[in-house]
Amino acid sequence: MSVQPETTGRKRRKGTFPPGTSGNPKGRPKGSRHVLSEAYIGDLHALWLEGGLKAARRVMNEQPAEFVRAVGKLVPQQFGMADQDKPDFRRVWEHLATVALASVAREQQAIPLIASEVVAHD
Repeated sequence: MSVQPETTGRKRRKGTFPPGTSGNPKGRPKGSRHVLSEAYIGDLHALWLEGGLKAARRVMNEQPAEFVRAVGKLVPQQFGMADQDKPDFRRVWEHLATVALASVAREQQAIPLIASEVVAHD
């Protein structure tokens, strides 16, 4: 009596790979997974350079709740509500405030410099 291999009673469809065989033996090319997201981030960076600070300031003045919500999304998610009293949480918020204030100060200093350079070249 010969031993028959166990089957489920279904035949394998044409064009399918046998178990244990890859249809793409070389795999996905390195870096191909992130090409779209890198392009997206690059485009956002270019837009930010065009007028991001002006837009952020406008949202801050006209829609402060939306501004706070957006800044809150920048805080890592591992900081939960219970973590608000921890020094790390305070340090993150203090850093965000320092960076935002420094950015505003730089822009306020840059505007007179640009205007004086234009006047000086006339």
